[in-house]
Amino acid sequence: NSVSNIKSKKSLTVKVGELHEYAKLNVYPNPANDVLNIELIQLQPSTGDYQITIENALGQLVYQTTTKAAKHSIQTANFKTGVYFVKVQTTKGLMVEKVLIQ
Repeated sequence: NSVSNIKSKKSLTVKVGELHEYAKLNVYPNPANDVLNIELIQLQPSTGDYQITIENALGQLVYQTTTKAAKHSIQTANFKTGVYFVKVQTTKGLMVEKVLIQ
């Protein structure tokens, strides 16, 4: 049966309203050339690290870090031109922004 060959990924589901009450994600400039800035604006006090990952349009991981810093800059000059997804995982949930790297 071909259905049995499908692999599933675990995912975290959060109500959008809950996450937006907790934090706001700014990713700029979009499109980006050499540097991509990721800023997490905490709307409520938080403790702990958060994880930043960037995946290309094929879902391949191209960048990953864990940080406590509210603002993070990533050098993108070596990234291939295309669409990427910036994912920020916090203790409250996952935020995703689509960006274009030129």
